Amino acid sequence: MRGICIVSMVIRHMSYGSFLDTGIHAPFWIDGAFGFVFLSGLVLGMMQRSSTERTGQPNYRRLIDRAELLFIISFGLLTLALIVGRAVESNSGLPQASAFDGWWNSLWLAATLQLPARYLDILPMYVVLLIASTGAFALLRHAKVTALALLSCGVYLLALQWPSLTVLPALQESQAGFNWGAWQFPFVIAAIVGWNWKQWRLRETLLTKAALYISAGTFLTLSVLAQILGRFNLTPGAPMRAWASDWFDKYNIGPGRIIFGLAAMVLAYWITTWLLDRQFLTPVLGFLETLGARSLDSFVILCIAVILIPAAAPYSRGGLWGNIASLTVIALCWSWSRFRASNRWPTRSPLGSGNRPRSLALKLEPPSRSDNADQGTRTPGPLRSRSGEDLQ
Repeated sequence: MRGICIVSMVIRHMSYGSFLDTGIHAPFWIDGAFGFVFLSGLVLGMMQRSSTERTGQPNYRRLIDRAELLFIISFGLLTLALIVGRAVESNSGLPQASAFDGWWNSLWLAATLQLPARYLDILPMYVVLLIASTGAFALLRHAKVTALALLSCGVYLLALQWPSLTVLPALQESQAGFNWGAWQFPFVIAAIVGWNWKQWRLRETLLTKAALYISAGTFLTLSVLAQILGRFNLTPGAPMRAWASDWFDKYNIGPGRIIFGLAAMVLAYWITTWLLDRQFLTPVLGFLETLGARSLDSFVILCIAVILIPAAAPYSRGGLWGNIASLTVIALCWSWSRFRASNRWPTRSPLGSGNRPRSLALKLEPPSRSDNADQGTRTPGPLRSRSGEDLQ
């Protein structure tokens, strides 16, 4: 499922407006960013629950280490964007140091997660989410699920009403950047779900026909509504346009966008499970699983490509070359993921997470007959990723 999110983000970032982008993002109000954040929180919840069961407490050190790594990556990418931005035209979309009172102030904004940079703004938000998640898992450790849910909901409502409280100052001035106070809500929901995945028997629940009908109905209804509103040239003051802007805003992630995203996650889980169970499209699912197994690596490759390719060889994102650029970056991400999975890659690495429990492996092959005999009917679970990884 994370592989699907990576493909979605690559196509949106590299070939916005192309036929690939139009086809994949036909539902206007959802994209790979939601899945990127939600699935990360889900896997974190699963792994931190496992750590708590083994050692008695969540692995806070791992969360902080991951936040430090993402901070370094974010700062490095923003610095690269500033360097390349100096050499290209100001309309390239890259940040210009001259627009932020020079290099020192630009680097300071990058170091404080405030430098506005299109397509590079999800990592700074994720650093904040990871640091905040230490408190969330402390509450989950003490079985304070209701308290955590209410606290997260309260912060979300506060962030929607007064976004200036949870959007860093420089990003407010540029009217760019994710509202971390709003985006923490789906992240925390996912962490709670992951933490209680086994205890609440959520896999069985999500694979019921009722879950399929509700998620598919919600997804199709909102997709059609998005198409209708998107194809009408509504004036800026039109009530429906204002409603859609509030409920489905991306950076402030309105409630409609969360509902849409949750429906998409359940539907994607149901479909991938159904395909795995029947061994349909196994090569395609294997390709997506390889991408998803190294989602952080793939996103970093995408960010570097967003910075360098348009600067070195400007092209029309909505044309043929935009589609070629997207397919090239996807191929690079897949090749790198394959290399990371090979024996030539060291066991521990800066971008990896070292030795990970193999019990978290996403296996496309069916379980053994003995497993089926013990379990009765087969219930595959595509959320068991090969390395438990990457945005954890």
